[in-house]
Amino acid sequence: MKLGGAVVPQDLAYAVLAGALWGVACWWGDGANLAAVRVLTNVAGPWLLLAFALGTRSRAALPGAVLGAVALLAAILGYYLAIELLDAEQAPNRLSLDAGSAWAVAAVPVGAFFGLCGAAWRANVAVPLALGLLGGALFGEGLILLNDGIGPSFDYLAVPVAEVAAAFALPTLLMAQRAAAWTIVVVAAVGPIAAFVERGLFESVRGVIG
Repeated sequence: MKLGGAVVPQDLAYAVLAGALWGVACWWGDGANLAAVRVLTNVAGPWLLLAFALGTRSRAALPGAVLGAVALLAAILGYYLAIELLDAEQAPNRLSLDAGSAWAVAAVPVGAFFGLCGAAWRANVAVPLALGLLGGALFGEGLILLNDGIGPSFDYLAVPVAEVAAAFALPTLLMAQRAAAWTIVVVAAVGPIAAFVERGLFESVRGVIG
């Protein structure tokens, strides 16, 4: 796996477009009638999958990291622009700017990290670790949501259950069966650590936002 390399302009455009569309979808999901949709658009899992997916556009470390970071930044921009342009009464300009800036600061390293994981998977380098970290993050967030008791209904529980299921299904879907077994072990080990890290990150950002 090469460390450096140029980012292909077409891949950069894909990252911006995919991120912006997801950001607008998250804004729309905030007002959705289905509880599962509201939860899905307010958890980190899909954002991490987005960064990973865009990272797979490259086989090199730096371009993969850049694509992941750009995708999440574009998603944040799309989300807060949608608030400003379409829902300004619900979020004053100052609040949107502060919140968007805080999440953008968090999105750069997170997007770069999981974009790098996507590039590693594409380059067939350290695949068990790359998928294990992604799956562990999904597993960790699922544990957080289940532990917090986000709601008694099936709609609410569907999202954390789906995240946990996806965490352990990804290795079997994206790699050879023998290697998948080791990756599942990594997912199980990383999950509780990821839960601790994710909770700390969310609380830090929300503390900045107020």
